[in-house]
Parts: sequence; C-alpha cells; structure tokens
Amino acid sequence: MRNKLDLPVIADHYVAALKLAVGDFWFSHSAVGTLLLLSLSAILLTLTTFLLFSLFSYGPLWIHKICEGSRGYFHPISAGLLFAGILLAPLVLGLSILWFILISFLLFWGFYSLSEKGIVLVFLATMGISLWSLPLLLAFFTAKSPLLNLMVRNHQGDFLWSPPEVDPAGSDWRGAVINASYQTQKGNYRQAESLYQKALAEHPGSEMILNNLGNVSFYLKEYPKAVAFYRQALTASPELVSAHYNMSLAYREMLSFEEGNREYEIAQGMDAGRVESYTRKSVLFPAFPLIDGQFTRIDLWQEALMPDANHASYAEKIWQGMAGKIPLNRSPIFALLWLFALGVSPLLFERFYNASFCIICHKAICKRCQKTILSYRVCGPCGTQFKSIKRSDLALLEAEEKKIPRQLLPFFLLPGGGHLAMKRAGIGFIFLILFYLFISDLFLGEVFFSSTQWHLQSAKWIWASASIFLLYLISALDLMRIWSNESWH
Repeated sequence: MRNKLDLPVIADHYVAALKLAVGDFWFSHSAVGTLLLLSLSAILLTLTTFLLFSLFSYGPLWIHKICEGSRGYFHPISAGLLFAGILLAPLVLGLSILWFILISFLLFWGFYSLSEKGIVLVFLATMGISLWSLPLLLAFFTAKSPLLNLMVRNHQGDFLWSPPEVDPAGSDWRGAVINASYQTQKGNYRQAESLYQKALAEHPGSEMILNNLGNVSFYLKEYPKAVAFYRQALTASPELVSAHYNMSLAYREMLSFEEGNREYEIAQGMDAGRVESYTRKSVLFPAFPLIDGQFTRIDLWQEALMPDANHASYAEKIWQGMAGKIPLNRSPIFALLWLFALGVSPLLFERFYNASFCIICHKAICKRCQKTILSYRVCGPCGTQFKSIKRSDLALLEAEEKKIPRQLLPFFLLPGGGHLAMKRAGIGFIFLILFYLFISDLFLGEVFFSSTQWHLQSAKWIWASASIFLLYLISALDLMRIWSNESWH
C-alpha cells in the first residue's frame, strides 16, 4: 500500500503468505478437497463429451446397419429413432446413469480405436476401485470432527488458549494425548502422566508420547526418570531433536552441565535453526521451557482419511444410487464382468461392427454396399469414378481420408475435441480434462473454496482465462502439427 510499484517486495509478501497458507492444515485440506471436486467435475464433463463424440462418430454406422438389416424396411430417420431408443433404454427403464454409460460403451466398443478403448478401460478401473476410494473420499470431505480439530490445534501448538477437553471415554490414544497436553498446561502433572501412560499402552513405542512423558517427569522434578524417557524416545526415533534439547535441560537441572552441553550440541548439530526456535520458546514461556511432541501432518492426514461405519454406509447408498442394487463390495467384480462383456462384444455384434465410413463421401457403409479401392473402403457411387486405377488415385484417396466428417467439426471448438476427431483420443482426453478443470474453477471455485482472500477476488478471472487461452493455443498448434504429418491416420 505504501509503494505499489515495489514489485519485488510485493511478490515477497505474497510468497510468504503462500508458505503460511500451505503450512496451515485446514487451508491445505480445503485446497485439496476443492481440487478433488473440480477434478471430478472435469472428468464427468470430459466423459460426457466423449460419449457425445462416440454418438456423432459411430451412431451413423449403427443406423446404417439397422437400415440394411431390416432390408430397407426402416427409413434412416426411423432407424435413428430405434437406435436412440436402444441407447436410452437404461434411462427409460429407470436405471441409473451408470448403466447408460456402460451400455453406450458396449454399443460403440467395436468401433473404438485403441486409445479410445484405453479411456473406457480407465473408467472401468476407476469404477472398480470405488470400493476403497468412496469411503475414503466421504471421510475426507467430512473430516472436521472435534477430535481432528483438537489434533490440528495440538499440531499448531496453541493449547495455551481456551483449552477444551476430550471425553476420555469416547476417545482412543489420540484423545488421551490431547487431554494429557491440556492437563500439563494446567499443571496437573500426575493426571497428565496417567493419561500419557494410557496412550502409550495403546500406542507403544511412540516417540511423541515418550518425549512428553519425559517432560511431565521433568516438571515433577523427577529428572533421572525424565532422562530415561528421553532415551527411549531417541531409541524409537534417533533424529528427534526435541528429545536431545529437553535432555540437555534435564541434565542441567541435575547439575550435570557436561552431559547437558553435549546433548545441546548434538541437537544443534542436527538442526541449529530448530534449536534456536526452541530457545526462544523457553524464553517466552519460562514456566514451560520444554518442547512437547505434537501430532505431525501425517497424523492429521491419516485421521482425515480414516472412514468409519457411517462413511461406509453412506458410500454404499451413493454407490447403489449410481449402480442400482449391486453392493459396493462387488464393484471390482462388476467392473471385471463388464470388461469381459466388452471383450466378447465383437463376437456378439460382429455383423454390426463391420460397418465403416466411405473414404470419399464419409457416408456409412457395410460389407454389402462397399467397394475396396487400393485397400480403401468406398461406397458404390463413389467407387464408380475409379474405372481404372491410376497412381494419382492413391494421393486422392489419402487426401480424402484426412477430411473430417462434418458432424465432428463442432468438436474442434473445444481443446482436445479436435484430437478426438483426428484419432488422438489419449491426448484429447488430457486436453479436455484440463479445459473443464479451468472452466470448473472459473465458475465453481468460489463455491467449493470460499476463501476470497486466496483468490484475490477478481484475480482468478485473469489466471483462469489466461490458462484457457494458453490451452487453446497449445491444442491448436498440436493439431496443426498432426495435420501436417501425412501419417496421422
């Protein structure tokens, strides 16, 4: 505000704020949760685009086969309505959207290229692991439990302010540790020691609990006992700087200055900066000079991802809302069975999957109405223009093959859509996910993550729009590269 042109200082402040924000667990939790929701939205929109591409690409082949199979009884319009009825049958019958997606994959499987089949396999694999992922995701998005809140406070070391307590009867060793920490702050050292011993019985070998037991013994002036606990903590974690530092204070209280100085030097050799912060803390809080062990970020993330019976029950309901009455624990088997169904679908629909497009006019043709010109398939009317095969005909056919069917041209309006049309489904899928991720953040980012300070209010419109523009540019350049390569098909 004092000097708006001093960009290095401004950038330095924002970088410092970013470091503080990333170091805050709840900010990181919200950011990761937002990213997961935006990614889910992007994947669903990309899958919808892929299904529309499948319909516009391969739907005409099915319509043509229905017309030919009916011996001309069905007009192309009525055949199209019949195909639409088959495609939408799961929704008409009241089945979930998942069945509509799976039936669509089954109908188009025989026409898919290898990269398009890879997209389907990724979807099936994701559906198969939903048994493990869905309860974890529900636990993550509903993680703000009282216990986790207190664990976060313990991690941040702010127990000197409004210390609530955890009900000992309804908590495990983590609740006992939190209660013990509060009791230590209140000066109830014997009660804290009892709680730490209870936690150690449930979680033996914990360097955090052993270090804190040493601290309680120190405050009880039982210095040899404190040193013994610090030694055990170092046995469990030899790189525990706080145990060496605390031990140095215990030795000095025992007037063993040589041993105390040695432990202090060991701690300084491990992490001088941390020891300096420990010393400052001892000066600020002389009544509590020792360094308590606290929950780590790993402990917090483990608690945030720990599902319980309620999460499993809700996950079961969500899954059955998507897949019907199929139990969630059968999802891997269901995915494998559907993968088997896709594998045998070419045998079941062989007479339909042999349709293709005329290389010249791009109309749907089948074996009965196609001709082969220099290994290229053409329809009867287009084949009549090749009365005698010339060398120039090969170049003509290759040029015609590169033309994109008109019904696929709208997909070029999306980054990655053109790659789908040009049989680069893998790259196109990545471009589409990134595009929909930026679009989702643009319109849903504030809904999922309401920190306007983090978005700097309207600044998000700048970076999101710039990212979308850059994605369009990269996609267009890559399409030009593919188009200039004569072997793209």
